[in-house]
This record gives sequence, C-alpha cells and structure tokens, in this order.
Amino acid sequence: MRFKILLIVALILVACRKYPIDEVGQKNPTSSLEEGMFVLNEGLFQHNNATLQFFPKNGSSYNYFEQVLGRPLGDTGNDMKAYGEKLYIVVNVSSTLEVLDLKSGKSVKQISMTTANGPKQPRFLAFYEDLVLVTCYDGYVDVYDTNHLQLQRRVKVGANPEGISIFQNQAYVANSGGLNFPNVDSTMSIIDLQTWSERKLVVGPNPGQVVAADNGRIFVIARGDYASVSSQLKYYDPSSDQVYFYADKVSAIEKMKGQMLVCYEGSGNKQLALFQPELSFSPQSFLSLTDYTTFYGVQYSSNDELVYTFDARGYVNTGLIRTYNLQGDFLASFETQIIPTAIYYHVP
Repeated sequence: MRFKILLIVALILVACRKYPIDEVGQKNPTSSLEEGMFVLNEGLFQHNNATLQFFPKNGSSYNYFEQVLGRPLGDTGNDMKAYGEKLYIVVNVSSTLEVLDLKSGKSVKQISMTTANGPKQPRFLAFYEDLVLVTCYDGYVDVYDTNHLQLQRRVKVGANPEGISIFQNQAYVANSGGLNFPNVDSTMSIIDLQTWSERKLVVGPNPGQVVAADNGRIFVIARGDYASVSSQLKYYDPSSDQVYFYADKVSAIEKMKGQMLVCYEGSGNKQLALFQPELSFSPQSFLSLTDYTTFYGVQYSSNDELVYTFDARGYVNTGLIRTYNLQGDFLASFETQIIPTAIYYHVP
C-alpha cells in the first residue's frame, strides 16, 4: 500500500498543503511520561512533514517532536513500535531511527542510517531478544542491540525489503522490489536468527506485509501491480516448507488475540473481517469500510484492548483514526495530521 503512494504522490503534490501543528502542548519533557497515545503520521513524501503526535488521556493533543523535543521528526514516518522501555520510530526518507525513553519521554538516540553509497531508507521494525531488526530499501536488514543501540550486523536479503515478522528463531522478510516497478521482486527471505544465514522462497509479485500467526503460519500479502494483477494473501507453512494461496484481494492483515483481522474486497465492498489462521479462509464480518475515504491500515492495541483504523483521506488532508472494541463496535474518532500510520498507547 505504501509503495503505491510513492507512485501517485508526484501527481498530487501541487494540491498539497501543510497543516499547522497542534497549538496546545508542553515545551519541555516532564520527569515522567503520562498515560496517553502516540500517533505516527507519515506525512507527504519529500515534504519533511512527518509528525509524532501525543494524545494524553486527559488533555489536548500536541506535536511531540516539535513541542517537546524541539526538532522536527523528519521525512516520511513509516513504522513505530515499543519494545522494553523504548519507543522506536522509523523515518524512511530521512533515513533515521528515532529512539525514545518511555519513562521520561526524552530522546535516547537518533540513529543515522546511511552508508558510503547513500541513505539506507529504513522501512519496518521487528524485535528478537535484545535485538531490533530494521528492513532497509538498499536490500539489507540492519540489526541493532537494544541496550547500546549499536549496529551489530547487516543481513543481505532481496530488493527493497518491507514487512518483517519473527516467529521463534526465524525472521521473515518481504522483498518488494518496489523501486524497480514494474519489475518487482517476488520473494520472502527467511533469516535464521541463530546462524544469520538467509534463503528465499517465491511468494508472489511485490510482497509487502508479513505477519506470523500463533500457530506458525507466516502470512504475506503479495500486492501484485495494483491493476491487472490483484493482491493475494499467501501463507508459508514451515512444517512443509511450502507457500499456499489463501485469499484474493487482500490489502492489510493484523493479528488480534490469536485471530487475524484482514482487509479485503468481498461482494464488491471493502471490509474488515476476522478469520482463524489455522483454518481455511472463511472470514466473519468485523466492520464495513464504506465510509472511509482512503483506508490506510488497521492496528490492534493490547495495552487498551482496542482496534484502531487509519483513514488517510486522500493523502493531502488531515487524517482520521477510528476506534472500535473487540466486537467491532464503533467507539470514537479523532483527527490527526497527514497520513496516520501507527499508534502506541502508553500506560506508565
């Protein structure tokens, strides 16, 4: 989905307008970070307007980097995850990995992800023991230790890797080849996290998102060409070492308490549905997406037991996040800055 934005962004830049940061907010980090929600907004490609908003449980939202850390986040925020007592934020075009301390709310380190050949263009995060793994568009997975935040190794994978997921001692990486469009990659790399050896399996053209189910099935979305070749949901079974077709016209997948949420087009309408990963694809309706302008993703938050959906609303307007309970009942909605892409609900 996100690579498709890079294809069309040149057509919409003339219509773009920047939105001001929230006016209410503190100027300096407090001694401890209060309860509330971080929202990563991707911003527009090459506009340097990615933002990290904070929505306190009680109070008004504010642009965290601008108003608390005193600097902009950068260009194109792609991923955000908490691990241990740190929050990790991938900023793709700026080629940085931002790390925040979740106790104090202060910046721990900004890691510049570049080589002598240029920016690595990091994309997505996964964690294993005391390591954080970051896919990089230059064809590698970077591995940092989470204690000292030093680069430990680079593992060569396929072209323009994106999604990454870890199950037991294996990392699964989707090699999109998106920058070579329409000559995309079609493989998923499997990295042994004990030996750091890598091998590839063919999973379909332009793979993007990868999610490991609790039963060991590795689900991957092969996005096709966004036109004549539709997106497909496949799964890899480690026990047979084979890849199987699972469902057609799938654009997003998210794990939720042992089940899977999936965005797909069924009966002519785009919807979110639930399915059991150990069974054949027989989705149960969760919620309709007919009221969404530009559905951009879904995320389950275990900290507050809610489902969050992201509406990019045409990619040039303020975004919208909707919240639902685990039965798919609508609870609330709130506006964000441009292209919301990830949340983290912080409980001290």
